[in-house]
Amino acid sequence: MKHRRLLLIASATASGLILLSPAMAPLAWSRSASATLPQSPKTKTKTGTKVRVSAGFPGKLGLCAPPCGPTTPALYTQPHPRPLSNTPAPIGARAPDLSAPLRGPFPSADDPPPLTVIQRIVAALPMLTVYGGITTWAYFAWYHNQPMNRRMVVNTAAEEGFGGHTYGGGADKLGHFYANYLFARVGAQSLINRGWSPLSAVLMHVSFTLTLYTLVEIKDGYHPGYGFSIQDYAANVLGNVVATLLLLVPSLDRLFGVRMYYKPSKLFVDALLYDKDIDVSEDYTGETVMLVFKLGGLTAIKRSPYFRFLRFVDLLVGYNARGFLPRPDPSVMREQELFLGFSLNLAEILQSAYPTGQRLGWAAQGLATLSEYLQLTPVHKTVGIVWSTRQPQ
Repeated sequence: MKHRRLLLIASATASGLILLSPAMAPLAWSRSASATLPQSPKTKTKTGTKVRVSAGFPGKLGLCAPPCGPTTPALYTQPHPRPLSNTPAPIGARAPDLSAPLRGPFPSADDPPPLTVIQRIVAALPMLTVYGGITTWAYFAWYHNQPMNRRMVVNTAAEEGFGGHTYGGGADKLGHFYANYLFARVGAQSLINRGWSPLSAVLMHVSFTLTLYTLVEIKDGYHPGYGFSIQDYAANVLGNVVATLLLLVPSLDRLFGVRMYYKPSKLFVDALLYDKDIDVSEDYTGETVMLVFKLGGLTAIKRSPYFRFLRFVDLLVGYNARGFLPRPDPSVMREQELFLGFSLNLAEILQSAYPTGQRLGWAAQGLATLSEYLQLTPVHKTVGIVWSTRQPQ
């Protein structure tokens, strides 16, 4: 009964976060137009500050709006509030008004009034539904009809996280890291888009994600063959920390990201079709987790007339583990690979393909957003290390 009380307390805590999450105003800081584009002349008007930008030259917050000829300057304005995250905004939306304050993680007197409790709950419902679906899937994938221990077991011995003789070769740890990053990042961004302040949204979804995965670890502690994993929990925390940094620090968000490339392995497809095994999270042979450095986030690249094409390129550091799970034939060697490579940035390509002033369709916009989390373009590996281990007998 002790573990059930723990589950109940943690669930109540997570639910209370929805209702009692800080009713903070959308948080903002003010930044002058001259600080954003120091070399651009400006003229003060009744509606704000207008900034003149040379044709074809991307300002820090937007592109020149048509008509823009080789020598024709253009004036543009920014809508308020400006989203905090680097997740692609609707392409073709109006360019920024530099007189408007930018939303950030600290309160400002210019902020709109905070959402009511009911408004916050309504905004959170879609993601809460997703969490409910994930919890249901996890139960049937991992715990349904499985035996349980009387006491919770904690893995105190060295787990050899990325060792060749472990059951996941480290892919399980990266899976925990990526899942927590994904749920916290997407969940918080969805609340920001629905009017939550960035800090409140991040606190809400980071707390909720970490609570959910803590419950998973507690549940694992009562199941033979699993146990409460300290390394898994550390990976959970790290995923939430990275999501928080990228959401609250736009300069980092423009440069870095985390993606997964996934191609279902044949063994998993066979298990799904014939054994009804839905545990896609342990198809480690088909998963590659990558840290992304976006050249398009460098101001020098975007402003350079010679190297601006590099904004379409992402540099990658990736890791995968083949031959661990699903368990292959004993004659198949286990392989772990750490590599450096590059790929094309699909979001940047779409932004350049649609001229300013023309909105992207919902399908293309969804594709651009999805590409921030899943690797949808081919990866070219330039250098890497592969080490092999025999299957355990």
